[in-house]
Amino acid sequence: MPEYVLVGAFPEGANYWLQTLFPGNPASSLTVEQARALIGLNELQAGQALSQKQNWSIYIKSVVFDDISGWKQTLHNYSTESAELLTRLGHFVCGLEDVCNKTGDIVHGDLTPGNILLEENRVSGVVDWDAAGCGDRAFDLGLLLFYCYENYPVRHLLTTYLLEITGPERLKVYLVYTVLTQIDWSIRHHFPQDVERLLVLANLIIGDFEHL
Repeated sequence: MPEYVLVGAFPEGANYWLQTLFPGNPASSLTVEQARALIGLNELQAGQALSQKQNWSIYIKSVVFDDISGWKQTLHNYSTESAELLTRLGHFVCGLEDVCNKTGDIVHGDLTPGNILLEENRVSGVVDWDAAGCGDRAFDLGLLLFYCYENYPVRHLLTTYLLEITGPERLKVYLVYTVLTQIDWSIRHHFPQDVERLLVLANLIIGDFEHL
């Protein structure tokens, strides 16, 4: 793993990490062994928040319940199917406004396969920490779960671990945040068939977690 040469926070609260250069290529998919390695790295984030100013928990709550990002409006306007999903998302997290209250961990904020480097099928590092802040480290794995959801062994591993470390209520909010950001991005930058695939995936995920 890369060596952290310097870690700190600027006076205004922004965090920084200076790392040595390390090898690897962005992952396109993950194996169970690679997902376990990422869980191990995620555990190192526990209790390591450097600043309370880049607060992911506050931001997630504001997006999901107050729509400060405008992503809900995007879904509302795009199609009948996306508007119906938006209504379903609202029911999914109804009454959970106060569960996003954890702030002690470092949060990467964008733990997608493209930011995970692999060398010889092993995780060599995680890059793109420019959005990092404080919050709940489980949020990072919740985003990764969305990307890996169609890979059942990895889905099962991540879901089991997430329910242990953060519980179903927070996980539901994190999943709704992720659905909103991913579909909004796809509507703005991708083709209609890509949006449709994400709508189907989002409904599958919400259906699987509604019973929790």
